[in-house]
Parts: sequence; C-alpha cells; structure tokens
Amino acid sequence: MKLTILSLLLSFSIFVLVACEDGDKNMESNHNATNENMSEENDETNDLKESNKNANQSEPTLLETAPELPTNIQEIADYPVGPLAGNGRITGEAPLMPVHEMADYVMEQLPALSEEASEEELDQWFKAYRSLFAEDYPDPNQLITEIQVDQSNLPQIGDKQISFKDHFNVLVILDVSKSMVNEINGEPMIDIAKGSIEDFIGQLPEGANVGLRVYGHDGENTTEMRALSCQASELVYPLQPLDQSAFGDVLDSFHPAGWTPIALSLEQAKQDFEDYPSETNNNLVYVVSDGAETCDGDPVEIAKELVDSNIEPIINVIGFNVDGEGEQELQALAEAGEGVYTAVGDEEELNRVFEEAEELLLQWKEWKSSAEIGATWDKRDFTTAANVLKRDWEKYVNDETSVMRDVLFELQAEEYLGGNFHYLLDMRGNLWHEFTDYSDDIESYLVEKIENNYDEAIDDINDQYNDNVEN
Repeated sequence: MKLTILSLLLSFSIFVLVACEDGDKNMESNHNATNENMSEENDETNDLKESNKNANQSEPTLLETAPELPTNIQEIADYPVGPLAGNGRITGEAPLMPVHEMADYVMEQLPALSEEASEEELDQWFKAYRSLFAEDYPDPNQLITEIQVDQSNLPQIGDKQISFKDHFNVLVILDVSKSMVNEINGEPMIDIAKGSIEDFIGQLPEGANVGLRVYGHDGENTTEMRALSCQASELVYPLQPLDQSAFGDVLDSFHPAGWTPIALSLEQAKQDFEDYPSETNNNLVYVVSDGAETCDGDPVEIAKELVDSNIEPIINVIGFNVDGEGEQELQALAEAGEGVYTAVGDEEELNRVFEEAEELLLQWKEWKSSAEIGATWDKRDFTTAANVLKRDWEKYVNDETSVMRDVLFELQAEEYLGGNFHYLLDMRGNLWHEFTDYSDDIESYLVEKIENNYDEAIDDINDQYNDNVEN
C-alpha cells in the first residue's frame, strides 16, 4: 500500500517538473518572438525615418534654381543656354523638337499653376520657364573691333628705321670750296654736284620743305683770305616748299672759292631748323663735300650736339672724290649724325645716291596712305560684322520667344496654366520687346566702339610722324 502511494507521488512530481520545464521553454519562445517582432518594427521605423530624411534632402526644383531674368546685354550673353534652345525655325537645326514634346518636358520640370497663383508665384514660374528656352546669344564684346596699324615696311636709313612725322624737311649743305673746281671726266665737280642736287630736290614728295646752305663761297683759298672764308656759311634758300626755278637760280649762282668750314655750317644749321622741332618734323641733312674740315672746327662734336638737340636731324654725308684722310673724318661725321656715309667717285655714283634718297623720302606718303586705307577697310569690315551680329541677335530673340509662345498655347490646351495664360503671354511679349531693343543698343555700342578704335588708329598713324627715329 505504501509502495503504491510512493509510486504515485513520484510520478506526479515528474509530471510537474516536465510541465514546468515545457512552460519555461514556451515562455522563452514567446519572449524571443516578441523581441524579434519589436526589432522588425524598429527597422521599419528607421527605414521610414531614413526615407523621410532622404526626401527632405532631395535636389531643389527648377523654381528654386532658375537664374534671374537678365537685365542687360552682357547678362543675356552670359545666361546659361536652356535645354530646349535651338528649336526655333530661324536658327534651329533639324530635327526640331515638336511643340507637344517641349510642353511635356516643361510639365516634367515645372508644377501646374492654380487659378489662385499670386503675381509673385507667376513671376517665379515664368523665370524658370524662360530658363528652359534661353538661346545661345552672341557676346558683342567677343567681336574683334581693334583696328591694327601696319607697322611693317617702314623706311630705313642705314640701320635706322624712320617713323615719319607731320612734316619732312631736307637741308642740303653744299661744299663750294676751291677744291670743288676740280674736274672728273672733264667736268667740274661743282657742276656735277649742282646737277645731281637739282634732280634730287625735284623728286622730293609734294609738301616737303627744302633748304640750301653753302659754305666756302666767300674769299679765296689762300692764307690771307682763310679767316674770311672760314666764316663763309650761308643759308641761301631757307626751308620752304620747293620752287624749282628759284632753287635752281640760287644754286647756279655759287662758284668754288675758299675754304671748308663744315663745323660752322652744321652749327648754323640748328638755326635753320629752329621752327621745325623733331616732335612733329623729320629733319634730314645732306652734306656734300669733297674733303674734310679745313677751318679748325670739329664737325663730329657739332653733329652730336645737333642730334641731342630738339631738332634731332639725321645727318647723311656724301663724300665726293675724297682722299683717305678726308673720308675717315666724313665717315665719323655721318656716324655722329646717326646717318649714312656714301663715297662717290663720279657723276653716276652721285646720282645713284640721291636717287636712293628720293626713293626713301617718297615712301612717307605711300606708307601713311596705305595705313589709312587699311584702317578704313578694317572699320568697314567691323561695322558690317556689327550689323550681322545685330541681325543674329534678333533671330535668336524671335526664335526663343516664338517657341515660348507656342508651348504656352500647348500648356493652355492642357489646362496646365490655371487661367494665367494671358499674364504669361504678356510677360513673353515684354521679353521680346526688351531683347529686341537690346539688339539696337548692341549695334550702336559696337559702331561707337569701332569709330573710337578707328580714330585711335588714325591717331596712331599720325603719331608715327611724332615719334623719334627708332633703332
């Protein structure tokens, strides 16, 4: 009996323990399930928050980013080209996007308007709308309007390049000392020199001033008469426009007589040019002599002083049948005078030297005329280009505003504008008027700029006459 009762008690205890263990397992399982559900819910919540966060961080709309409407020519030229640009009938290139496709694109980029939209909202919407159609307007400032003056082929004397000035003045200083009576091929050197000088002077450009100074024409080539003759230097034909007959008569009246005061003649030549400062004058001196200084003067030193003075002449020396010692002095004189020394032995060589000088002096008119013609052609070409740019500008304005109008009609048909069609169409019309007016301003601006540059170019050409002789 007792054994039976113990067996029953033992069985019951085992049952209870098993039941408790199962209960614990079920509670643990339920607890784990609850935790898993809570974790999933937290993940979903976090995903939602992240999604909202990303939505808040999305890129701004076109209404927010569209540039302000341009208010001047430069802003129009600098404005970003719109994605729907290039679809106009004048400047566009095939294939053009159909109007309904452009309207679809606008509806993707901009929200529909409500009937209650304020003017501020409509202006903001139109600003963004215009940005889609902005054409690639040419920049007027990119048009080259600078007129270049041709600086090539300026004449040269030796290594010196001449920048021609307002006036050209040529002074011939002729040796009429006793030695010029000597003959070459049976003809006195003085007669050869006179003939060559007359031919040279007669070929100078119209408007050039000509002068003649002689030395050694008084007294005799004797010791007793030396003092008198060494003071004999005279401006017998003052610098003036050439009268060929009068010049010839003066030249023919002198005959070889005395000594050779070259230094005195150069010193007095400064007075001959006193009314012709180098600022506005090219001053050339041609010394024609058959020998060196014989009156104790220093022609080289005087030449340096002349070059450093306000007349700044170029002193060229023609040595006529000169001996070795005399030639050295005359070469030094030409070098000090920043000119050229040329030795000639007969009439043919003397004529050749003067012919070269004539060719040089004639170039000043040719260069100036050529430079002015070039500047005038540049002005014409730039003015034409300015007119073409204006017409191109007007084409872009017409294309842009026409396409904007057509798309507005399409959007109105789609009832996308909320009854604000006419307000937006008027804004488009105002844009057309403003941009078209700018095209007139562009041409006026460019023409004025071209005129100013042309005037500067002409001034630059004339400044060539005011510059010093350049190395």
